[in-house]
Amino acid sequence: MWAICWLLPSLGVAVGYAIAFSLMAISLKKLEVGTTYAAWSGVGIMGAAICGVLFFDQNLSKLSIIGMAIIIVGVIVMNLGGAAH
Repeated sequence: MWAICWLLPSLGVAVGYAIAFSLMAISLKKLEVGTTYAAWSGVGIMGAAICGVLFFDQNLSKLSIIGMAIIIVGVIVMNLGGAAH
């Protein structure tokens, strides 16, 4: 029984990484590397913060929410800016 306790979460992480990298590879076909990585990192930061609130009873301060909003705006600006030629 103890093997299932560590095996299932590990398999979940491996599947999650496979999905994340596959989706990132698909994104790279349409977007630049910097924009894609910024969005991927931003989603990870916000996802960790949201999971902290939902599962670990953590609180988000106003400053944390402002920081996440800045990340979103930054990714949008990078995407709208396009490539500098």
